[in-house]
Amino acid sequence: MISSVTFEKEVTSYSLAYTNIYVTQEGAASLKEVVPDVSKCTFTVYCYGKKAEVKGISDIVWNEEEGEDPYYSFALTVEQDGKEYTETIKMMLGIPKYPNTPGNLSNGLTLLSLQADDKTYELERNVAYGGETYYFKDKEIDISKIAEAKKVSIVGVYEEETVTIDVEIRKWNQGYAFFINQSFKKGNLEIGSGYFYGYKKSERYFDVDAFTSTKGEVTGDMVSNEWCFVYEPKLEKGKSLKDIFGNLSEELNIYRTVYNNAYYKDNEIRNVVWHEESFYENKEDPGYYTFDIVVTVDGQELTQEYKLVQRQRTYQVSGKLTTKDGLPIADAELMLKEEGGSQEAVKTDSEGYFSKELIKGTYQFNLGKSFTVEDEDLQWNESLPVYKIMGKVSRKGTQATDFPGFWFDSQNDAQVIDDTVNGNEYYAYLKEGTYIVTSYSTQVDTITVTKSGTHDITMELGMVFGKGSGYYKFVNTEDPEVYEEPFAANGSYKVYLKPGTYEVQKDGTVIDTIEVTLGDMEKDYVSYTCKGELLDMKGVQIPKNVYNYDIVVKKEDKVYKNLSLKRESEGTSGYSFSALPGTYQFYYGEKKIAEVTVADSDVVKDLTMPVKYVKIRMYDVQEQLIPLTQQVTLTNQESKQMYYLYGEEEEDSVGFSIAMALPLGTYQFESYEGIPSMQGKTITVKEDNDEIVMNMSVYKLTGNCKINGQIADRSTWIDVYQKEGTVVLASCTVDDKGNYVFYLEPGEYTMKVYNSTVTMDKGEDVSIINGAVVKDLDITNAS
Repeated sequence: MISSVTFEKEVTSYSLAYTNIYVTQEGAASLKEVVPDVSKCTFTVYCYGKKAEVKGISDIVWNEEEGEDPYYSFALTVEQDGKEYTETIKMMLGIPKYPNTPGNLSNGLTLLSLQADDKTYELERNVAYGGETYYFKDKEIDISKIAEAKKVSIVGVYEEETVTIDVEIRKWNQGYAFFINQSFKKGNLEIGSGYFYGYKKSERYFDVDAFTSTKGEVTGDMVSNEWCFVYEPKLEKGKSLKDIFGNLSEELNIYRTVYNNAYYKDNEIRNVVWHEESFYENKEDPGYYTFDIVVTVDGQELTQEYKLVQRQRTYQVSGKLTTKDGLPIADAELMLKEEGGSQEAVKTDSEGYFSKELIKGTYQFNLGKSFTVEDEDLQWNESLPVYKIMGKVSRKGTQATDFPGFWFDSQNDAQVIDDTVNGNEYYAYLKEGTYIVTSYSTQVDTITVTKSGTHDITMELGMVFGKGSGYYKFVNTEDPEVYEEPFAANGSYKVYLKPGTYEVQKDGTVIDTIEVTLGDMEKDYVSYTCKGELLDMKGVQIPKNVYNYDIVVKKEDKVYKNLSLKRESEGTSGYSFSALPGTYQFYYGEKKIAEVTVADSDVVKDLTMPVKYVKIRMYDVQEQLIPLTQQVTLTNQESKQMYYLYGEEEEDSVGFSIAMALPLGTYQFESYEGIPSMQGKTITVKEDNDEIVMNMSVYKLTGNCKINGQIADRSTWIDVYQKEGTVVLASCTVDDKGNYVFYLEPGEYTMKVYNSTVTMDKGEDVSIINGAVVKDLDITNAS
């Protein structure tokens, strides 16, 4: 593919899509003004990161076809690894006001790695299928971790330059992820938003990558919903594959297989079996082969079963299709359905004639009569109950020929055979009836069809266009159910809207409000990433596991973004959002905590929160650290505001009981399920205190819990009472192994176990005197 072009005269910008070149030049009316001589352009071609030598340009033609913008076509020849390759190239003019969106293509970008938050995943191109498919090198990758990341980017090579590009994950499962990357620029080359698949390596199967046959052409194809080797030459009647292949393991050579994205040539065909029964349902073939392909990988054999079948015999069906009033159904694509089978497209020529190779069976064109293919070719002419409607398409309030795609919705049982747009003209083959002409979610016209004729379509839509990246959402303020979601390909977007007031949203944030009228409106929405970490008042980074913050971002005194930063939020620590150029203020409650200006690049701004990050070390009488693994509730003694903190089950492994980030002040502990004596205790958070030590007059009570001989699960609760008492002092659930833990002051206690299906008839007594106690509970008196 072409990776870049140097023009004789400098151009504003250009973009590439496989073998198409789109040139943009401010004020140019014709491509010939910009590129008078294509032969004076210099082309660079890369293939999978490897540069090819351009040998020459030939067959240059200036094309002026009706209904299409003029363009150059020419042949470009390159050489790579001693072989020459020639492709036909098209070069056309793109007008900045009406940006071309040739597709999500990056023309030669080779990916190296993917970055999800702070973790890097190396990529390798899929050697079997190439293109935009890659494998993660790490076989143990957890794709859900990438899906949860707040920021994902890719590192790749375009020509010889390393680039980093933001991406977003659009769909995923544990086997693969589908990504769309943002557009980027290399000089005046606009490199389009691309897509790629990242697959997890599988050790379940291998792919057959290359094979040859000594007995004629054999291909690999999906046949009757399974992948088969298919013998392509037509067999004489009475002949079978058994007459062609006498020694299949020698006559079909499996040259190369791919396993875990590596090539293997140690392949062997074994266990060849001929089956006399037909493979196809119509019983026309006399039999097929099954066999195993065995691949040796690191001394281990992998085996998969395959079939060799003959290509199903076909017959030529040809004829002419006309409308109800005798016009040819010309240059149309119609669906032809096989009775009891699938459907496929059939194209007609300019006179309405068609020709199609079909297997035996009964078929029917959409709205047509059925016909049957037997043992010979068939001539089939048919008049379908449709009329031809044709006309011009335009938008009211503009001379531009730029308009959105549209289709015909019927209000009754009317149907569409085919519709086609060439330039600003269309034609359609419609059954008699009434149709709503619809563009995206907008009704633009109504047509009633009673005969063939002309109907011009005038759309009352305004166009909004401009620079941008990623997806946008334009929501009608009067009816929020009416919206459009354009995608900015090649660094620009365009969207067609009914006149009205619209909120423009990006990533759920309203970034603008616009009034759309007939005609065209240019609005650039180039956004940048504003991100940073949360710091306490002493500049210490606040860990995400203590987050419980709602921060309001304002722009021009209006709320721009609400940042809800919680410990359970997806992604890593800190914040991140898309921001248009401008100045933003950050508020935590009523307090303004930061201001940042976004100009023409991403911005990193850490936020200093009016809180102090502090660790609490709580010890029992035996000076053992007490991990606080359940919810802790604190009340600020001055403001009376309550704060809810959460410990981690492995908190004791980090050397403190719990960490928190709170405003300065004195706090009182409310009830804690596992330590009843903690209620009422107070701590004071000071600016200079990094740690708070609490010595508790408690001992550890722990053990394992079984119910009727089975380890208790997490739905099981244990309540602790004062002996002979009726008030629950403390409660906890058991962990995955049935273990429990309390911290109690010296005394006599009773323990009761229950869950949704079991309740103890009688409690278990335990004494806490002057040391830790281990008491296993094996409950048999449960009902």
